[in-house]
Amino acid sequence: SEQPTVPAEPAEPAQDPVVPRRSPLRAAIKTGRPKEWIKNVFVFAGLLFSGKFTEGHAIAEATITFVAFCLISSAGYFVNDLIDVELDRKHPKKRFRPLAAGELSERTAMVIAPVLAAIAIAIAFAAVNWEVGLMAVGYGVAQMAYSLGLKQIVIIDVMTLAGLFILRVAAGASAVDAHASEWLLLCTGML
Repeated sequence: SEQPTVPAEPAEPAQDPVVPRRSPLRAAIKTGRPKEWIKNVFVFAGLLFSGKFTEGHAIAEATITFVAFCLISSAGYFVNDLIDVELDRKHPKKRFRPLAAGELSERTAMVIAPVLAAIAIAIAFAAVNWEVGLMAVGYGVAQMAYSLGLKQIVIIDVMTLAGLFILRVAAGASAVDAHASEWLLLCTGML
């Protein structure tokens, strides 16, 4: 005695996940990618390896440098998303980024990016020292170059990213008046 077979119901087309709209403030924060700020912890390498991690002034200088690098890196993410907005709209995952999804206007992003960069550079120059200020400027320029095309060039893309990590370490060492050894910089670049 065979059991009658029930025809399978046609499969429903796959639905895109429902992503709630973010407020403009939340969209701006998301675009700045604070989850990526962990990379800026490298500015504390100079503090750690110089043995100055018990000195209040050195801790303050390294922390200010960390904040400046978080702001300048966020400015770079805004610029990157502005440049790639049309490509991101066609990408299966990147289309949910706030600019690509229309949660943050391009005009707003064009205002936020230079404001973040200006604050970062001002903090680095005024609150730390001119060397950290120049490194923050260099970091911003390298990020712009990366977004404008270096990320499309094999090997140069990876070298640029390694250089950004080296800049973080060098800036942190400069902030606490420590020497970043060649070995520290080389090992950082090899990560």
